Amino acid sequence: MSGLLLTITGLGFSGETEPVELTVDSGSYRVSGRVYDHLGNPVGGAGVFLDWTLNRGTVRNFTARRTITDPGGRFNIDGLGEGPHDLLLVAGRASVFRREIDLGRESGHLDVVMDIPD
Repeated sequence: MSGLLLTITGLGFSGETEPVELTVDSGSYRVSGRVYDHLGNPVGGAGVFLDWTLNRGTVRNFTARRTITDPGGRFNIDGLGEGPHDLLLVAGRASVFRREIDLGRESGHLDVVMDIPD
């Protein structure tokens, strides 16, 4: 897994310190796409949520990124590291789309059609 790796020392309890490695979700990958309704119209203002989690022993690394689609239904999140990311799109009152995207193994571009209630 690529990404920025930080090693921090001096963390501990009761006077004990141990090095801790923190991996940051940072890199050259991107997730982008367009959101459409079932009639083919672009959906502006849809919430786009992208989460990344890496668990190593007792350390949990987590990154949450958020954006909304533009009036043409387009979204773009860049500066991402390699590996699995959880994508959630929310539009309207009850329309939700979820997908895991494994950056580095598959394209980070999606065109999504959502059934949005009136």
